[in-house]
This record gives sequence, C-alpha cells and structure tokens, in this order.
Amino acid sequence: MRRKLLASVLSVLGCASLAVLVACGSSDSPPSGPPSGGAAGAASGSAGASASGGASGNDPNAVVGSFIVELVGKTDSSDAYVAVSGKVYDGVTPSTVVWDLVTSAAGCQLLKPRAPFCNTPCSGGGVCVEDDQCASYPTAQDLGPVTLQGLGSADVVMKPIAKSYQLPGDLSLPYPPAAEGAPLSLQVSGGPYGAFSIQTKMVAPLLASGTLTLDAKQPLALTWTAPSDTALARMQVKVDISHHGGSKGKIECDVADSGSLQIPATLISQLIELGVAGFPSVTLTRVASSSTAIAPGKVSLQALSSVTLELVVPGVQSCHEDTECPTGKPCQQDLTCTR
Repeated sequence: MRRKLLASVLSVLGCASLAVLVACGSSDSPPSGPPSGGAAGAASGSAGASASGGASGNDPNAVVGSFIVELVGKTDSSDAYVAVSGKVYDGVTPSTVVWDLVTSAAGCQLLKPRAPFCNTPCSGGGVCVEDDQCASYPTAQDLGPVTLQGLGSADVVMKPIAKSYQLPGDLSLPYPPAAEGAPLSLQVSGGPYGAFSIQTKMVAPLLASGTLTLDAKQPLALTWTAPSDTALARMQVKVDISHHGGSKGKIECDVADSGSLQIPATLISQLIELGVAGFPSVTLTRVASSSTAIAPGKVSLQALSSVTLELVVPGVQSCHEDTECPTGKPCQQDLTCTR
C-alpha cells in the first residue's frame, strides 16, 4: 500500500505535463518545485535546450504562457475527448532543476538533471535556479474572456477561473473538433497586456501502440501513423526510464512528423547507464504551435495529441507490491523488484 501511495503521489506531480506554464492548482503563483514535463512539457518548446535554470528577466523570447488544445484518445475506461487549458504569467516560471546536455544525435538529446546550489538562501519566496542565482515565481494574470475559433461549428469563449482557462463545464466538443490542417485561432480582447491573437492549425489524432524493448546495444525504433501533411506539425519524444526513482536523465527529441524515428543506441546506452526505475515509458507528442509576443515574453497556442508507450528494460521488473516480484525479491521504493 505504501508503494501504491508513492506511485499515486508521483502521478499527481506529473499533472503539469500538459505545459510547463499551465499550473495544476488554482493559485496565482506556480507551486514550489519544478514541473515534471510530459506531453506538453515537451510541447512547450524545442526538445533539448540545456536549461539555465529558468531565471527570470525581460527576455522577449521567454515563454510566459500557453494555451493548449489536446486531443485525448480513447482508453479502456473513457471515450476520446478534447481538453483545453491555458494560463499566462507576468514572467518566466523558474525551475529548481537544471537539465544539462550530455550528448545529441539524430534530432535527440540526452539530458542529465542537476540541482543548483545557492550559498546564500533565496529570500522572499525565491528559488535557486543556478549556482548562486535566485529567481522569484511569477504571478498568473487575468486576461478577461478568451475566444477560441476553429473548435467545432461555434466560437468557444473561456472565462478565467482563478486566472486559469479551460472549457466551460457544459460544453461538449466533437472529436476531433476539426479536420487536420484546419485553422485554429485564439483571441484576447483586453487584459493587462491589451488585445492579441495567435493562429495555428489542428493536428490529426496520434496513433501508436505496442510495448517496446529498450536494449543498450540497439537503437530504439519508434513508429506511428503519419499525418496527411508531414510538414504541419512536429513530433516531440520523451524517453523517461527513471521517473519513479528520482530522475537520473531523459532523452528528448524534436523531429519531423514522418511516421518513424530511430533513437541512436549511443543515447540509449548512456541513458540506461544513468539509472532505471519502475515503469519506464516513452511519450510521443504531435504538436503544431505558434506564438505571439506580449510585454513579459511569448504566449503560445498549441494543438497536440500524445501517446505514452510502455518500455521494457531487460533485467528490470516493475512492481507496486512485493507479491508482484519473484519470491524473496521485495519491491523497492523505485518500483522495481530487487535484483
């Protein structure tokens, strides 16, 4: 039961996966601690930037907000549906984890986490974002009503709730809400940064399935159903094999949406060497994105569809309870059976 609780907590911590900037809670400021990344965590920008800790400032290229239209596929327990979320801050959301670039190949990067250290503790609610550098969390902004065009036959008006945006509770959108390549736009008529608009295009639902084996001596071959227009969106991939043990590293890719990708064995072997925990996975995200500039930075509009596939690492058995392991091999805190 203790380990199931641990898994549940970690799952909750992953609720920021839709975007780095769309908070799970309803407070004005982001929760303390870094977002976990995931579908839209990958979608929030090109994979592989070696982070400098998310220091705040007046960087016109910094992303300070995002609106995400996500196509959520059918599962055994739920029908397919459309999820919309959005939030805009008055500055950059800092991260207490720095992801350093180890190596790169074929549009993919191997990243390793590093916890920065500040000799002088950060004051005033600030956090350490790089060695001896502190940054403060930004404040969420009320932009007033926001209008989305291109989702179904009528405009969708979203009003802020605790300065966050989502679909009205009584609204049901068709799935998918528009054809692949159809225009999608967001309109803001006022608020602290004045009127602005963003345009992108709808993506096709992503289709991929199967359980994959992660072999240190072989490239990881990924396949998915290619879209009609391979230039419409990008494919962003995240390979995470140590999430439940405290992340030791990850692979992120940003490549053409061609229907296939081979992540080189050199990256796979180095990722495995960094450490493996229970229930490793790879997440594929098809994303079409555009952005516009406001005073504190950029706000993006993204249409995306994600699929997470199970990974098998030879010699590693995932578990929630001791009963799922061979006799005499207890289930460890990282959700693997003792080897």
